[in-house]
Amino acid sequence: MRASHIHALPFRSPVKSRRESGLNADVANSGATLAYLSPGVGFRLTRKLDGFAFIQVPVYQRVNGLQIQPRFFSSVGMRYRY
Repeated sequence: MRASHIHALPFRSPVKSRRESGLNADVANSGATLAYLSPGVGFRLTRKLDGFAFIQVPVYQRVNGLQIQPRFFSSVGMRYRY
């Protein structure tokens, strides 16, 4: 197993901050503006199988009202080419 590439996406942020809508919406406690730092790594496991892992760490969070704010997101996975 060897690392085939390492990449970092400096910021991922929504263009607009959207809020819930509808009859039962909690508009005061919905919507946010977020920016994440997302470093990751990919591995070639076999000729047709790759693995990857990355983490998203918030560098800016502004939420409206009372909401749960994550400390980080992580993701791992595999990709098969046939």
